Amino acid sequence: AGSKIIGDNVQVTDDAFNQTEFGEAGRPDVAVNGNRLYAVWEDTRDDYLGSAVEIYFARSTDGGATWSTNVNISQDVVDGIEYPAIAADTTGWVYVVWGSYLPPDPAEYAVYMTRSDDHGQTFEDPWLLGYHESKWYTFVPQVAAEPTGGYVYVVINAPYTSDTYDVYVRRSSDHGENWPERWRAINDVDGAGVGEGSFYGPQMSIVASDAIVCVAWEDGRDDGMRIYGDCSTDHGANWGTDFAISPSGAEAAHPHLALAPDGALYTAYQVDEAIYVRRSTDKGASWSDPVQVAADITEGPPPLHRNWDMAVDDNGTVAVVWMSEKSYITGDQYINLSTSIDDGESFTTLSGLQDFDGGHEQPAIAADGSGDYARAYLVWDVDSADNDQIWSARAELDATPPTAPANLRATPGDTAVYLTWDASTDRNGISGYYVLRATQSGGPYTVTNPFIVTGTSYQDVGLSDDTYYYKVFAIDGTGNVGPTSNEVSADVTVGSDLPLNGTLAYYSGGDIRLDDLPGLSNGRTLAQGESPHFSPDGSRVYYYSGGAILSRPVGGGNAQTHYSDADLTPWFDIPNDTNYFARIEQQSYAGINPGEMCYAWEPRYGPFDGDDLYVASQTMAQSVALSPDRQWMAYTTVGWCTGPSQGQYSVSRLCLVNLNTQGKTCTEDAHNYQNPDFAPSGERLAFAADFSGRYEIWTAQVQSDGSLTDMTQLTRSDDRWSLQPAWSSDGNWVVFVQGTPAGSDVRLPALQDPHLYAVRRDGASLRSLNIAGEEPAWDGGGPAALNYRAYLPVIVK
Repeated sequence: AGSKIIGDNVQVTDDAFNQTEFGEAGRPDVAVNGNRLYAVWEDTRDDYLGSAVEIYFARSTDGGATWSTNVNISQDVVDGIEYPAIAADTTGWVYVVWGSYLPPDPAEYAVYMTRSDDHGQTFEDPWLLGYHESKWYTFVPQVAAEPTGGYVYVVINAPYTSDTYDVYVRRSSDHGENWPERWRAINDVDGAGVGEGSFYGPQMSIVASDAIVCVAWEDGRDDGMRIYGDCSTDHGANWGTDFAISPSGAEAAHPHLALAPDGALYTAYQVDEAIYVRRSTDKGASWSDPVQVAADITEGPPPLHRNWDMAVDDNGTVAVVWMSEKSYITGDQYINLSTSIDDGESFTTLSGLQDFDGGHEQPAIAADGSGDYARAYLVWDVDSADNDQIWSARAELDATPPTAPANLRATPGDTAVYLTWDASTDRNGISGYYVLRATQSGGPYTVTNPFIVTGTSYQDVGLSDDTYYYKVFAIDGTGNVGPTSNEVSADVTVGSDLPLNGTLAYYSGGDIRLDDLPGLSNGRTLAQGESPHFSPDGSRVYYYSGGAILSRPVGGGNAQTHYSDADLTPWFDIPNDTNYFARIEQQSYAGINPGEMCYAWEPRYGPFDGDDLYVASQTMAQSVALSPDRQWMAYTTVGWCTGPSQGQYSVSRLCLVNLNTQGKTCTEDAHNYQNPDFAPSGERLAFAADFSGRYEIWTAQVQSDGSLTDMTQLTRSDDRWSLQPAWSSDGNWVVFVQGTPAGSDVRLPALQDPHLYAVRRDGASLRSLNIAGEEPAWDGGGPAALNYRAYLPVIVK
């Protein structure tokens, strides 16, 4: 399924709330009836100390574009108010329930209710719906209403023993006017509800439609916490046998239910930090396999189930809203929306629905509409320094996938296949395509590209001498997955020639070694050292040895020392103007107390014989590169020093510094970057990254703001890593190192049995150079790909 946000986030709490000094709002819930939305939440604006809670309400009559003035609907009926829940039918009735932990004697905990018969324009005075006399006990009531007919249901938990609970339902058949029946326990095993592990008793969910009423709860009958449920098919008059929802052995919590238009029952629950969805077509008698929706739910203020929610629209689209941590440093949080149009078998996620940073939490969702006008409506709490507010968003739920790409064509090449196809179409546009590859007709297929392809062509690389089969599918502008294209095949060849020239320099066994292309039969040692770099004219090799940067003529001769420092590391680079260089030096930062120390590896740029012009201070860097024109410096970093303290990133980040403005841009995704190297023209950057789960060589276009675009994969291997790319001096090829992964920290990769390889800048014509070595440099090159060649006109005189 797919979704896209409509317009900006809209604040639900009004100006009167914003002007209060102590006002706090939280724990929102939302219901929908066509284009009318209804929201409730806890609100402390009426207490000058900001502690006494009331239930506030707002409505929208334009699909969430604007919200009404906020109204206090609990009306100071009782103290200790908490946990509001809301439901609405299609005839204008709106129902709100909440709990109270400070009700009048003899009650110790109570449930209150109010209702509206005019789409929320006015509400009746709230009344006591039920209570219990046990101390230290909490209700978290839930409410559901059938779309028509006037049936309303409320579910609560009530104690069976001091640490177990039963699940009780009460119903009304006349819009809540009368509640003739007492609370009815529906769980078959007495005291099945779990007290321990669920701080507020068993969390529950209830749904109702067309005489069907279903309830789910946390249950402890199986020596652990599972999700159980029960359904009624006669408006709650009779209930069936309890059924297990979550698998045995999984500690599941916080159930949510939704009924689809076809009568299918969906449930979502949480195991550890992941959300799972299951579907039943027989009122809970059997369930589909669990499908994981999200894996990084952030623990927040109880109850945890308010950190995600689920709804189903009239198209049958399943929508799950959930919160995740954006930054553990700042405490910022994301609101995310995952949707499915294939009966909950697969989900696509729209991340970061919020318009601004902050503590976005406790989201709730309602969904309505069909065809092209299906919508999800979200409300959530924003935890801010001034006061917590309620905000909202609207999302289109797109249930129509894009068309299949047409006329897929494959052109075989040297270790590569070039694919082209005709564009797919969709009313929400096409985000891009994924390419599937197999080694036999009909599959099984695997996705080849870790990044979505935004054009209508793709080159598959790193292939062996074999026949490959391909299909392509599209992703539309809301994330829907389309059908696959026609299947094509290509017979790949692997060339045995070596159409290369020039001289290679590389590190091997403590030495700087040289060899000449294409023959590679003139291997020789230039010097002892590491990290070789050719001068721009190819006449000298710069290298690191014993705390100094030196150079020697390619033909041999005396070494010239350019820079030395006891803190110098082997990482350095030189631009076209060899009066300048970039390097990494080790620095230590001491604390106040004895023994407090943090070691940094700082990228520095400047002239060999002058002061530094740029220093990335207190950075833990591990490789550095300069663009030939000295506009950009690139480095990778795994952490930082803050005084004597050390902070580490979970991945190795890539940073680009504009040396003219000293503006810096660093990657913040979940991937590791290594070994940047600028092309001779300066317009592209080569680097190693683990986008595919293994380190491969990539190139990208460097934009004026330091961002990277046009990501191009040059290598592919099933079990080996590719690292340390270096451009040929003509810019047509890249030499790199490939070997078996070694070491335990993927941020600091090492290789066993490293050997040198060369590949054309478009990823074709991969060649093994049969050289054992690392840290290559290349003065020379080879023929360019056709689309990189320059053709000059012939002038006949």
